Amino acid sequence: MASASDQPVSSASKPPRALHRLLFLVAMYASIQALRFGSNLVLTRLLAPEILGIMALLNVVMQGLQMLSDTGIGVCIVQSKRGDDPIFLRTAWTIQIIRGLGLWFLAALCAWPAAWFFDDARIAASCRLGPEGEGWGVVSYALAFERVGAMRYARATLTLDALAEAARERGKLDDPVIQEKLGAARTAVEASRLLSYRVIDLRAKGSEPTADTNIARVAGTLCENAVSDLALEIYGAEALAYGNFAESYWRLAMTAGVAVGTTEINLNLIASRWLDLPRE
Repeated sequence: MASASDQPVSSASKPPRALHRLLFLVAMYASIQALRFGSNLVLTRLLAPEILGIMALLNVVMQGLQMLSDTGIGVCIVQSKRGDDPIFLRTAWTIQIIRGLGLWFLAALCAWPAAWFFDDARIAASCRLGPEGEGWGVVSYALAFERVGAMRYARATLTLDALAEAARERGKLDDPVIQEKLGAARTAVEASRLLSYRVIDLRAKGSEPTADTNIARVAGTLCENAVSDLALEIYGAEALAYGNFAESYWRLAMTAGVAVGTTEINLNLIASRWLDLPRE
C-alpha cells in the first residue's frame, strides 16, 4: 500500500502560478523604484549641483537607450510556461548580457557628441520654473497632483458591471454576501470618482494641494481592491486563470497601491500633514 507521501499532490493544493508571477512583478517594480529613489538621495549628498545636473542628463540618455532596446525578457520569463527551465533562463541571461554590451557600445559612441552638445550649456532665467531656490516647491506641487486624474474608477466601473452580469449568469446575484460586496464595491468606485473630480477641479483652479489629493489616491486603490476581491468571490479559482478578464484586472489592482504612490506613504502624509497626528 502506498504511503501518504507517495500520493500525487493535486494541482488545487499548489499555489497558483499567477500569484507567484504577480508577486514577482510587484517585488521587482518596488525594488527598482526604491533603489532609484535611494541612489538619487545619495547622489544629492555626494555630488555638487553642477555634477548632479550632468548625471541627470546622462540618466536621460541611458533611460532612452534602455527603453528603445527593451525586449521584455523579464515579463516573458514570468509568463512563459518554461519560466523554471534552466536552459530557458540561461538563454535569457545571455541575451541580457549581449544587450548590456550593446548599450555600453552605443553609450560610448554617444559620449563625444553629447559632451560637445552640452558643453558650457546655459539656460535663460526666463525658462526657470518658480522662484530661485524654490525648485523643491515646484516639484512638490507637481507630485501632489500626479496621476490623480487617471480614470482608474472608470475601469473599475466597467469591470464591476461585467462582474454583476457574471454573478447573474452563475446564479449568485441573489446571494446576500455577493449583494453586499457589490454594493460596497460600487460605493468605493463612486467615492473614487467624486474625489478625483474634486482634485481635478482644484488643479484647474490653480489651488494649492490639499489632503484631497492623497485621499483620492487611497480611494482609487481601495476601489480597485474591492472590485478585484469581488472578482475572486464570483469566479473563484477561475479569476486567477491566465486570459480571464478578472485575472488581468486583479493583477493590475495588486500594483495600484504602488503605481500611484504607495498607500502607506499617502496615509502617512494624511496623518502627519493634515491631521497633525504624532509620529509615534
